[in-house]
Amino acid sequence: WGRNFLIFFGSIGAWFFEGGNLNRQAIAMLMLAFMLTCMVAAVNYIINEILDAPFDAKHPTKQFRAIPQGLVSIPVLMGLGALLLVGSLPLSGWLINIPTAITLAGFFGAGIIYNVAPFRFKDVPFLDVISESVNNPVRFLIGWYAWGATFFPSVLLLICFWAFGAMLMSARRLGEKHTLSPQDAKNYRSTFAVYTSRSLQAQYAIYALISITLFSFSSMIYHKILLLFLPVLLIFIIWLFRLSAHKVPGEINGNWQSYRNFLPFAIFMIVIFFILLLWN
Repeated sequence: WGRNFLIFFGSIGAWFFEGGNLNRQAIAMLMLAFMLTCMVAAVNYIINEILDAPFDAKHPTKQFRAIPQGLVSIPVLMGLGALLLVGSLPLSGWLINIPTAITLAGFFGAGIIYNVAPFRFKDVPFLDVISESVNNPVRFLIGWYAWGATFFPSVLLLICFWAFGAMLMSARRLGEKHTLSPQDAKNYRSTFAVYTSRSLQAQYAIYALISITLFSFSSMIYHKILLLFLPVLLIFIIWLFRLSAHKVPGEINGNWQSYRNFLPFAIFMIVIFFILLLWN
């Protein structure tokens, strides 16, 4: 659910472009939007866990999760997912607004395309990263409309958010490839039969370049002072690449696991970004 905090970037973007007051009603709408987004994300996660159970059973650590171990009832999980979905979409349209509800429905749809056959883009090399990263601009849009924005945001911003998410996903795939033995990697995720370290590194570099380029263009167009954020962004990109490219074959609890511990770095980046955003 951590990635759902991206909706607040959308709300801040809507505030920056359209204005508005951060009063109790606005805060309540944002908190509600965050909660409903988490509900839909939980539905997608349930679908993912159920459909991935046969593959997780071949993973050195994920095989011990509840579903591969047969400790959870699949019908109960499916019923819970249905309740969350039926509750979240109508509530978002009723309590927030229709554009937010439509965007949340798109968020759910993106999860279906990524996880469920006959689409299941998760099993298609390169397309897996592209499709999963669509959730980033979708989360941005949820926050954008929850703030009450009346127009569609800049396409440059949305593509920048998508490319940054694709960069993170590429780093994750590269880290997985290096922390699993070659056979475990292929058994766990079919795309690793195609992916190589070089292809994943190239993919990471391409998405990083797109992110930097679009962020620079957007900053020059909308708020030039944000260009001062570029050194921080570059340091993060280099640091994450070095982290994910660290080779520890067969070692499950290797260097890649510290990817989850980059929260202080992420918080620092967010604080710097917002200071610059508010700097007139």
